[in-house]
Amino acid sequence: LPSLRLPAPARVAVLPTGHRLTEKEVLEPRDFEGETFISLSAGSSSRHLVDQVFHRHDVRRVLRVETTLSEIMCGMVSSGLGVAICDPFTAREFSTRGVVARRFLPRIDFEFSAVFPAQRSPSPVALDLVETMRKALAELEQESTRDFAPG
Repeated sequence: LPSLRLPAPARVAVLPTGHRLTEKEVLEPRDFEGETFISLSAGSSSRHLVDQVFHRHDVRRVLRVETTLSEIMCGMVSSGLGVAICDPFTAREFSTRGVVARRFLPRIDFEFSAVFPAQRSPSPVALDLVETMRKALAELEQESTRDFAPG
């Protein structure tokens, strides 16, 4: 049991407060045509997944800025430097700092795993932590579905 995949929450679109796209509840690739887009660094799996979606939908974004961290990405979004697709944890952290999150379709999962040393079994404490994270991720998924529900 060297690793355990955890539930994967959906990535979200992040926009500066007051951006024209904040009026929509759900954003799609075509909404980003011509938008200045802040990306994660080339070569990262996250960047690849996001670029793939826009490429599949033949959407041209203005790619001017890239960074290695989603925290820096959201900081740039809050400063009005562009829009982005981000993990829901960082987006939530910036929700009181000038960043508005919107549901993005098609869904791009934010996947991660708990990794354990191969030489020994995980401790009961480690397994408890994983179970706590699994429950928290399930609650986050329910909450985000509620938050983004129309009405």
